[in-house]
Amino acid sequence: MNPVRAFRILLPALLLLSLGALCAAQSNFIVFVALALLAVVGWFLGESGGGGLAQGSPRARSWSLPRWAANTLLMIAVVTALLYGWSERQPVAAFLWLLGSILLLKIWEHRLLRDYGQVLTISVFLSIGATLEDQSLLLGLILIVQLPVLILTVVTYQVCLNARRAGGMRVRLPAIPVFVLATTALVGAVGAGTLVFLVVPRGIGMHQFSEFQPLVVGRTTGFSDTINLDQSGLISESLTPVMDVYLTDGAGNSIGSEDRTVYLRGSVFNAYVNRAWIRSRDVPSLHAAVPKGYAFLGGITRAPDPTREVVQRVIMRSLPRSVTPVFCVWAPWAILATSDTGIRFYADTRTISAEEVRRNRFEYIVRSAPTLPGASVPAAERGTVSFPLQSVRETAARILASAGIDPDPFVRPSDQDGRAARIFEAHLRAEFEYTLDAPTPPVKQDPIDWFLTRSRRGHCEYFASALAALCRSAGIDARVIAGYMVNEFDPAAGAYTVRSNNAHAWVEVNTAPGIWETMDATPHAVALAEREQKRGVLSAIAQWIAGLRDAWNTKVVTFDSTSQDRLLGAETGLAAANDWFRGRSDEAPRFRGVKPLVSGALKIVLPLGVCLGLIIAFRAWRQRRTVRVPTWSSGWALSSRHRRLVRAIDSVFVSLGKRRPHWRPLLLHAEDFAGPQGAILRRAAAAVYADRFGGVTLSSHELRELEAGLRQASARNV
Repeated sequence: MNPVRAFRILLPALLLLSLGALCAAQSNFIVFVALALLAVVGWFLGESGGGGLAQGSPRARSWSLPRWAANTLLMIAVVTALLYGWSERQPVAAFLWLLGSILLLKIWEHRLLRDYGQVLTISVFLSIGATLEDQSLLLGLILIVQLPVLILTVVTYQVCLNARRAGGMRVRLPAIPVFVLATTALVGAVGAGTLVFLVVPRGIGMHQFSEFQPLVVGRTTGFSDTINLDQSGLISESLTPVMDVYLTDGAGNSIGSEDRTVYLRGSVFNAYVNRAWIRSRDVPSLHAAVPKGYAFLGGITRAPDPTREVVQRVIMRSLPRSVTPVFCVWAPWAILATSDTGIRFYADTRTISAEEVRRNRFEYIVRSAPTLPGASVPAAERGTVSFPLQSVRETAARILASAGIDPDPFVRPSDQDGRAARIFEAHLRAEFEYTLDAPTPPVKQDPIDWFLTRSRRGHCEYFASALAALCRSAGIDARVIAGYMVNEFDPAAGAYTVRSNNAHAWVEVNTAPGIWETMDATPHAVALAEREQKRGVLSAIAQWIAGLRDAWNTKVVTFDSTSQDRLLGAETGLAAANDWFRGRSDEAPRFRGVKPLVSGALKIVLPLGVCLGLIIAFRAWRQRRTVRVPTWSSGWALSSRHRRLVRAIDSVFVSLGKRRPHWRPLLLHAEDFAGPQGAILRRAAAAVYADRFGGVTLSSHELRELEAGLRQASARNV
């Protein structure tokens, strides 16, 4: 096997995998194609004359990007990354794109031998950084494929580097020993990584790194805590499970069924500004840590009717943001979290957010009811609510007039507000088309006005926005809700499975004082029929991929301390130590300040101690191995007769008082000696190189002659 040729194949493959990891983290396939083409063209242009690995010259004699052009492009990349990171508030993404730009520039520049090592290092850091942006199944598969390629690339690079330092000899290695070496390294890396993944305590650095993950990745169906109607284009449906929901009544009886559709409220938007729905009042009335028992939310004077109460146990499988909405049915009045967290409760919309969740999987129980005694928050005064667009007000007046209802809220009886809102809802369902491929709204026309007057087709965000705008134009207070609409019920588990494509937007309308009624203008029959048409072979494949994603998310991404305790035993090792400190801190207040320090030190010192012990054991084994066969660490795969000759050469080195380091090439070390001893050393070392790498086989007579000469050289110095 020619290591130079193998390296020229492996390194570009590693580059493409690293660029693929970057684009997978950003969900941008088109950019990956462009970057891959640039990388391939630049690589082959740089290697056309031999590149930095060319024999006889340290610099590639081939076309490459001029230095001034490379420096100019580098400055442009730095400025662009800074502007992107500042404007989009995504510093990690900006830094990754800067790394990708530097990687491409290194490919197109003049390449010295050391530049290959820099390219290799940047590729590794690019893949590691991509995991801070995304932990999807696609990125995981890319990293799994990249690991053996990386190990083979490093092995062949070291061989080429040592060959260059040894004088640029043509190097040929047997494929089997190199494969064995790479396989051993791969098995060791996978084993060590798996051990660290399973044993190291969960949660180290999670609070610091939780904000590195983006809120929304690409235009796929999924929950978003913003509704910006300027975003358009084809929206792909993701079947990734995000949570499991168990519904019971106040008496503990399951009330979930396959025929029941559940609306899980997440975020509430009550103001329309700059073509987007936002929260107009964002000050929580309660901001505190959740105690061990239920936390009762403000304004409740007594528990609601148990027959109308819904108890929801929710298990969120992934937490894509530092402040996580607490999804629930109707209006919540109490919450119980199973892990330490803080909550923000917004009394004006009766929504909850959890913050500082210290586990990848978040589990909580919420009690809610359609109406809560003593918790009614007055809506805006009837008739004062309006919408800023005259065209929308005219559309609302025309729809109500055709139904015989006065559009003026000061003339229309208040008990007709609910009927008016349902007329708007029916009108949108009957006259407008649902699609996931919404065209782009014009810049000079408001998206809601454009949807009502020109487009008349769009996804659920358009229908919800139009319904809220029509209600407000008629003086009826309405707000847009972002959450999930769920109807996938598993009778065996007794739970609803919530997937990314269940994300939905609807409206809550103030139909009476303190009463907010859920209304949904999206034509679900059309949406469901559209999904049914996609079923078949493609749907089966999609379900299989979704199952893989589910396994990846539950077994790897969300592997938290609970999963670790379940796997290793809750009463062993670090789990027992943490429980001990938690109990001491609960019993004695004076320990509360000490517990985080001791627990944190325990989580850091023990893994470091294990790693240090492994390093010491490995170095001891390596030292013993080096004494017995000093050159085996070079990876030459020597036969027994060659090892005997190399031992004889190293014995002469020792007798001359200059032991050869294990990393230094044999021939290069022999050139440091003069006289008769130096001559026989150089002759024997050259014979080893020629036999192993030059294809010149030593005869038994030549081998005995060299050994005799080495013994004489060693005896002269004893």
